[in-house]
Amino acid sequence: MTSIKPERGDPSVPSDAPWTDYVATILRSWRLVLYGTLAAWAVILIAAIAIPRDYVGTATVSLPDLIVPPDEDRKPNDAAKNSAPLVPYTRLDRSESWKRTGVPIALYKEMEKTLSDQAVLESALKGHLEPSDIGRFLDKFEEHFATLTTNPRDEMQRIERADGITAVVVSYKAHPLEEARAVTETLARLVRDAFVTTLARQEIRHQMMVSSRGAAQARQDYMNLASGNESLERQVQEMERLLREAPVARGPQPQVMVNTEDRGYLYVSPASQLVGVKAAMAENAHLMRTFQREAAINELRLSLLRRIEARLQAEGDAARSPLPADVPGIVRAELDSFLKDQTGGAADYVRAQTLGLCDILKSAGDIARMVQSPTLRPTPRAWRVVGSMGAALVLVLSAAILVESWRRRPAEARPRTSDAA
Repeated sequence: MTSIKPERGDPSVPSDAPWTDYVATILRSWRLVLYGTLAAWAVILIAAIAIPRDYVGTATVSLPDLIVPPDEDRKPNDAAKNSAPLVPYTRLDRSESWKRTGVPIALYKEMEKTLSDQAVLESALKGHLEPSDIGRFLDKFEEHFATLTTNPRDEMQRIERADGITAVVVSYKAHPLEEARAVTETLARLVRDAFVTTLARQEIRHQMMVSSRGAAQARQDYMNLASGNESLERQVQEMERLLREAPVARGPQPQVMVNTEDRGYLYVSPASQLVGVKAAMAENAHLMRTFQREAAINELRLSLLRRIEARLQAEGDAARSPLPADVPGIVRAELDSFLKDQTGGAADYVRAQTLGLCDILKSAGDIARMVQSPTLRPTPRAWRVVGSMGAALVLVLSAAILVESWRRRPAEARPRTSDAA
């Protein structure tokens, strides 16, 4: 009795190499595989041509180098140093170790909070993006605003206190090309405005603190000298009484050697002592006038700075964004309005200081600019097309195997049709 050898591919007989069955199945369905693959590839190529290509816009905004005195040098009673703690400069000097390149980390962090504010982005991008797009923009904030630092590794996570932020790289991907360019330019201007606004707010807050401390210290020194002069006035009266009781004889006076460190001046003639006391009173009166003028200047400047701060906040609220349009212009306008009816040395001094602040903000805004026009490049598609074509081939092959396996299933395993059929 001869045995019947089962044919290869018979589903009732297990195969030692199942992959050979798959190959045989694909070869038997070569038309389905070939035409299906070509049709899928054609659809993929047509879609790649028809779908608009995304463009990535990139722009770099350079930030100025700022003179930042160390904390130990920023003493409350040193108004000369504290009046303008942040000053742009263009040349480094190794002898001044407290200078640093770029913007301090603290200033950039405050600037970053402004950039990540939803109201700021909606106000700046309302003509380009929808609110839902702005929400997705905020979710990937780090991808749109990258920093260039002085850290050798150029990593924001490993930056040290002595390092600074030298530039901000903005990028945005969109289509068509004009939208990518417009959004990138808007983001670059937003970085500049955020930097100038942050710098202005930090300067105003710091100068307000300095002016408040200076005014309080000047008033305290004035009161101390006034109290001292009251005591010296009584001493003058006592000296005049002693002079009447012990008049000095006429003619040359004998020379007397005294030790002033041990209050030996008390043995000098009452007339000489009286002159010394009145000279001390005159010196105190001079210092009182000086402190009175210093207090008036600080109080005047404090009132002006509070008015400027309120104006900046009002400008932001009116535009539904905390970024005013022209910070130096606002400061100058408030200065002219505030000192319109003010005259005298204090007004002139405050005007000169505030104009210096305007110059700082203007020069900082001029330096914080795009290094070049936005660079636009199309996003690569080759790897997407190749991947899609590979996925399409796998799907067609899988479909061919499934169809063949369904066709070869035993009749009893197939679902029964109705009698009517």
